[in-house]
Amino acid sequence: MASWVALDPVGTQTLTLALHLASLDELGGPSVVAERLPKALIHRNVPGEPLHALLRDLDAHWARQAPLSPFSPRRRFIAAVAGLRNAGWPVHGGPTPRVRHKSRNFGASTASRAREEAVTWPKFRDLLHNDQRAAGRSAGSR
Repeated sequence: MASWVALDPVGTQTLTLALHLASLDELGGPSVVAERLPKALIHRNVPGEPLHALLRDLDAHWARQAPLSPFSPRRRFIAAVAGLRNAGWPVHGGPTPRVRHKSRNFGASTASRAREEAVTWPKFRDLLHNDQRAAGRSAGSR
């Protein structure tokens, strides 16, 4: 489990959540990634904040797609993310179908599996920018 933000000179552009899909049910759902949020966002995971709403909605879509569990956690996650997208969350990228290729060394079939979702979220830019300005004011007032 991991999460990170992508930055450019303007500020934060995306939040990416990387999950170990096979463990999600055991750990309580996709929102378990909250423990791995970037430091600048971790205190924003409280009711009423957009980040909390995102994780809550991701958990709800994960639960709604439980009937897909026998097919694989990956198929379930793809459907959950599609649900987020359909609900209006600005999700881009996302898991792609498995790509099978032959290993050059052993001839064994291996699979490449993306388990990441990136959310383009202008509100992150505003949240972090406001936090940085507030930190600058408090540092300057010492």
